[in-house]
Amino acid sequence: MKLLLYASALMAGVLSLSLLRYLPSLWWFGTAALILPALLYFRQWLLCWLLLGHLWGGLDAARYLDAKLPTDLARSEFLVSGVISTFPKSDGQRVSFEFTADQPVAAHWPGGKLRLSWRNPAQLPALGERWQFLVRLQPPSGMLNAGGFDYEAWLFVRNIVATGYVRGDAQQLDANANQIDRTRQRIRQDVMDASHTADADGQWADAAGLLAALLVGDRSGLNEQLRQEFQVTGTSHLIAISGLHIGIVALFSWLLATFFWSRSVRLMRLMPAPLVGAAASIIGAFLYAALAGFSIPTQRALIMTSVFAGATLLRLHYLPLDRYVLAVIAVVLFDPRSLWQPGFWFSFIAVLVLILLIQDQTKTAQQKLWKKYLAYFKLAIAAQFLLSFMMLPIQAYLGMPLSLISPIVNLLAVPWFSFVLVPLVLLAALLALLGVPAFFLPVLYLADWTLRALGLFAAQVYPLIISQHALMATVIAGASILWLALITQWRWRMLLMTLYLVSWVRLPDTDAPERLVLFDVGQGLAIYAEVGEQRLVYDLGPVYGSGFNTAEAVVLPYLRSRGINFIDKLIISHDDSDHRGDIDHFLARMPIGELIVGHPMKDRQDLHDRRCVAGENWQWGAVQFQFLHPQAQRYHSNSNDYSCVLLIRFSHFSVLLTGDITVRVERTLLGHAHLEDIDVVIVPHHGSNTSSSPSFARQLRPRYALVSAGYASRFGHPTEKVVENWQTAGAQVVNTADVGMITLENSRIVADSWQLIGYRERNGRFWNR
Repeated sequence: MKLLLYASALMAGVLSLSLLRYLPSLWWFGTAALILPALLYFRQWLLCWLLLGHLWGGLDAARYLDAKLPTDLARSEFLVSGVISTFPKSDGQRVSFEFTADQPVAAHWPGGKLRLSWRNPAQLPALGERWQFLVRLQPPSGMLNAGGFDYEAWLFVRNIVATGYVRGDAQQLDANANQIDRTRQRIRQDVMDASHTADADGQWADAAGLLAALLVGDRSGLNEQLRQEFQVTGTSHLIAISGLHIGIVALFSWLLATFFWSRSVRLMRLMPAPLVGAAASIIGAFLYAALAGFSIPTQRALIMTSVFAGATLLRLHYLPLDRYVLAVIAVVLFDPRSLWQPGFWFSFIAVLVLILLIQDQTKTAQQKLWKKYLAYFKLAIAAQFLLSFMMLPIQAYLGMPLSLISPIVNLLAVPWFSFVLVPLVLLAALLALLGVPAFFLPVLYLADWTLRALGLFAAQVYPLIISQHALMATVIAGASILWLALITQWRWRMLLMTLYLVSWVRLPDTDAPERLVLFDVGQGLAIYAEVGEQRLVYDLGPVYGSGFNTAEAVVLPYLRSRGINFIDKLIISHDDSDHRGDIDHFLARMPIGELIVGHPMKDRQDLHDRRCVAGENWQWGAVQFQFLHPQAQRYHSNSNDYSCVLLIRFSHFSVLLTGDITVRVERTLLGHAHLEDIDVVIVPHHGSNTSSSPSFARQLRPRYALVSAGYASRFGHPTEKVVENWQTAGAQVVNTADVGMITLENSRIVADSWQLIGYRERNGRFWNR
């Protein structure tokens, strides 16, 4: 029990850094290091582990921050040479990959692991090849929004110190990869060749993508529909080589080695079979982790396997729970950044629950054979349902859709993947390496059948989105269950689940009654307005050729995090890709009451939308909405001038939404009676010189001029001229690229007041710029 407390203190020490916006100075860590010997002397072990975690995590974080590309070198060009360290992913026009520089990049910056994209490459790079590129780089950066994906945290975990793209000059220096990468490429190619041989029309491409994911960790062959099916059925963990897969290989290696070794009396005299099985499990886990490229999840699983099997190999008689705690400590010391990865919590919570259940089973399973099998069956069902419920807080925190049939699907899918599909896939890979790749054909058939069955389940599921209002209560309830599980029989834990489930009841809404959110979507625009229970979305941000779109990555996660499942009005200011975004994706996942556009969408004639027209207005409670542009039957050659200009007058502040209007439209709006006493203006066209004329800024005289632009934008938005125009008019210019998502809300606490909140400053962490 003490060891469990020490491991918890170590993790708490590392996680304490996530409470900090900026990493403390070296003086702070130096002082803390001097305190550590005193704590050791007085045997304050719990505080020692807590402080050790804080120091160890801080040292690792400081090393990463020092390795990042300096901000003064943003958008600079460098000539880099190094190795392609991941399977390149192509979308037809652009290929993206991770690249590890093996020589210093600049005089004062050594470089490291880079994330690069290459548009229309003359030659596709391959894993393990050595190349030289001329690249343009910028420091790790990403959009930062409530409920959204923290890209900078993802880069931090993967130790990526800069991102950028290839400028054109590229030279292959060495096409010979190391043995591990060559093996991974060969197996992946054998899978693809088998798929083409079996089906020239490519109908088995999805099955081949699944095999590549299970064998070498390459998930680029899984399309968006397949990923959605795995997600809504709660089976995404089955396509990521992690603890489950490494554990399967370790278990089979242990059983096979023990069985064959024990058949020989002579071998048994040399070494007991359990020791041989333990060594075989470590070797098997190591080989599978190598096949997966020693990805971060496989490293964790390999460490855990080594700790569990190593105790047996060294003849150390530790209980499974003690071995588990030692494995947690080893993983945290090896990679403290693991604690900021959802996969860490999924894996270790699952293992802890299984250990607790199995310990109880060993106490009560001294029964007849049929009763033992019945007990094992009950154990499997209890474990699956308990695991599914325990994962809910993590899924809710990440904004993932929750599936009510996940326990049932996993009850069928986990044994199928564990004892049928994955072993057969690995056997096929082994035979392929021995020169017999034909065994991939029947395995491809099984994979195709598996995906079809999964699709049938996914078609029956309506993903459940739960708000984060009850998240803290859920975490407390879940922690209480785990703690009480240490001292109670497992049958009582099912009663404790009542407490856990009650925590999901939505708490009273304490949010502000009026709110406007300007999302951080880079070079684009997306806005959300809320008045009580009525909601409006203005634009959806950009969509890129790669398929990435901010409607899915930013707007929907925010709405889900707040439990919002209906939008009264969706306004698309005009038909530009950085404003309309992926509207199909949004409409498929979020019901709306009415769609209003500034101009009919060329490729969406099926939408029953209507035009915004100057003078149209409506009212929600005390809040007034009015379109000021475009005028009826008035058209401009510039599509930006079709933008819907919307004025919103909240109870105590007013906001003008301008889309991408140019100076021409600004002139038509000058002298408009409604453009007086404007508190906030969304700067037109992201701060381009085509708009924000001095006369327009002088008439509005807002308190804040908000800009939605990308970090280190190649367009240079907002331009110095535009910033000067608004500042001269008395406005404070605030850019989403600098502060992240911007929230304007009417305070419940202080009457007749509103506040502007930058998400990056309030909710950012030390890894965020």
